[in-house]
Amino acid sequence: MSRWLFLLLLAACSTKQDPPRKNPPKARTVSADNVAVPAGWFSAGCYRVIGLDLPSTNKEGDAFGEHMRMESCAREPPRRLWISSFEIARYEVTNEQYEQCRAAGGCVERASDVSSLWIKPVGEDVSQFPVFVTFKAAEAYCAWRGMRLPTQGEWEKAARGTDDRIFAWGDARPSCSRVQRVDDSLHAIPLGCENKPLREIGQLVEGASAYGLQDMEDNAPEWTTDWYNPVPRRTQSLRFTRENQGDYVILDLDWASVKYAWGNPNVVDPQGEPPMARMPGYRSSAHVAKGGFHQPGISGTFIGEFEIIHSDEDQDPVAGFRCVRSISGPKPPAIGSPPAATFVSPPQEPGYVPPHGKPGN
Repeated sequence: MSRWLFLLLLAACSTKQDPPRKNPPKARTVSADNVAVPAGWFSAGCYRVIGLDLPSTNKEGDAFGEHMRMESCAREPPRRLWISSFEIARYEVTNEQYEQCRAAGGCVERASDVSSLWIKPVGEDVSQFPVFVTFKAAEAYCAWRGMRLPTQGEWEKAARGTDDRIFAWGDARPSCSRVQRVDDSLHAIPLGCENKPLREIGQLVEGASAYGLQDMEDNAPEWTTDWYNPVPRRTQSLRFTRENQGDYVILDLDWASVKYAWGNPNVVDPQGEPPMARMPGYRSSAHVAKGGFHQPGISGTFIGEFEIIHSDEDQDPVAGFRCVRSISGPKPPAIGSPPAATFVSPPQEPGYVPPHGKPGN
């Protein structure tokens, strides 16, 4: 399914509302459903991708292909971020859970019918499939649970952890036991999986993230609180190194070879950039969605190939979601951020060394 067909399908979904109820009861929060993510630094953005298969015979063509992969990766700028301690749901919110919120009066909007996104056998129970709702409806559900939606930084840290992995499960190449896709277009890896982009939550346990979260790499794209904005401007040149993995290589971006101009350069608990002015084809009120079944990888562009689900003037976009809440932990460090709208190398705390292999390009 093409990116734009997927976006159009999502935009076509209805978001009807039920009459609001006064003082809806709060849901009982079950901590066992959540995973604690401790405070600290992690690497956000894209800076590592799978290179070409080995052995290689077309040196010139392979070098060009690898350079183009790293160019695409560098569109999502890497940087080190400090994220305070939080707790995040292990699974995406399901249709059944959302209907419980509606029955209790905590949620007003009806869930969107996205059955066109998968082949639905007659009589299939979709109660445990991820729910698709608008951003406001997702906010309402999390509030009913005594929680909130994650920031983009929180979502990425929960997916990547602190060991600079490429995918939620690590650096191993994608497989059908980790993600359900026909292919991985970024890395040119034909997977040949069953073409069923949505399924019951928690089915692909081998694809779990560093903290044990399920479905971070596929199933529904998930709302975050960050506003959508174009990627920061970048200097043109870049270099990368190569890690030999036996039958393939990993490409590591040389952080010192690129510079970016961030609109919001905060590196401690960033809340995203302010909403951009309205542009044709975009909504000024749109938020970033992460994950989804389109393409594996933790950074915003490569985990779903899009960061905003477009819609027309009359309909709001929809996505899945999971909830978080802040928990006690260490205080953030007193560290300065780079100046806004000024080209600087990806910020990093003292002592951090980005992953690197042998010189490549």
